[in-house]
Amino acid sequence: MVSADPFFYSRREHLIALAARHAIPTLYKIREYVEVGGLMSYGTVFRDGYHKGGIYVGCILKGVKPLSCRLSR
Repeated sequence: MVSADPFFYSRREHLIALAARHAIPTLYKIREYVEVGGLMSYGTVFRDGYHKGGIYVGCILKGVKPLSCRLSR
């Protein structure tokens, strides 16, 4: 299992290649590892969280109550 660490994230392609070369099944906490060839993850996509946070901030700045915001894209 590879933790969600900035050091590992910056070297994710190299880690994935090493795991594949040595046939080590590897689990990642961030989905972006799987998007570049990793085996599996159980984490979330941070981009989605940032997107939803931006929607909430936009609603609040417009004077809309956060529970009334629509989160669909």
